[in-house]
Amino acid sequence: MIATLFILSVSLSAPPEAAQPADTVYCDSVFQTRSGRTQRVQVTCPEVENQESLIRQTRRQVQDARSVLRDLSIRDVPGRVHFVRVETEDGVDWQVQPGVIARINAYYPANPVRANVPGACTARYDIIDGEPENICIRCRASDFRGDYIREMRRAIRRSFFVDTDTEVEQIYSVEFPLPEAASPGIPDVPSCEED
Repeated sequence: MIATLFILSVSLSAPPEAAQPADTVYCDSVFQTRSGRTQRVQVTCPEVENQESLIRQTRRQVQDARSVLRDLSIRDVPGRVHFVRVETEDGVDWQVQPGVIARINAYYPANPVRANVPGACTARYDIIDGEPENICIRCRASDFRGDYIREMRRAIRRSFFVDTDTEVEQIYSVEFPLPEAASPGIPDVPSCEED
């Protein structure tokens, strides 16, 4: 499973052919958080036409991002902002795309770990104005389902999102295997109308 994911990530991040200009690019960032606010933002963007616009927009998105749950301070958080190339009367510009800047992954809940009860969860939510809304979560666990649901909700509310006028749906899945107990398997994406 790990090898498959690694190969997939390498193939997705391969650079486009040099003969054609990229229609989509992304900028990476590294930053610190203090009580849910971003600090000391460093930005790296590809060398493309109007790179200055990419750097400026990425820095603004990361600096303006705020997690809903502001209980953590973390160093060296990696982030990424995606863009689409647009042609304007003045030349090339880049339009920021909605999505996740940096996901703060779910922690293992203490009670299930002590009881050796593994779990797995899938969440569906919308990013609206840079914040997660309409969160619904489905978890599999023989016990302590509520603990896993709470931790998934915390992870989503601790994460950082791009703020655009476009609403976008996100799916987030996590397995919580334990040394002596395998994950029960990722559940189906929840239907928010049913849950």
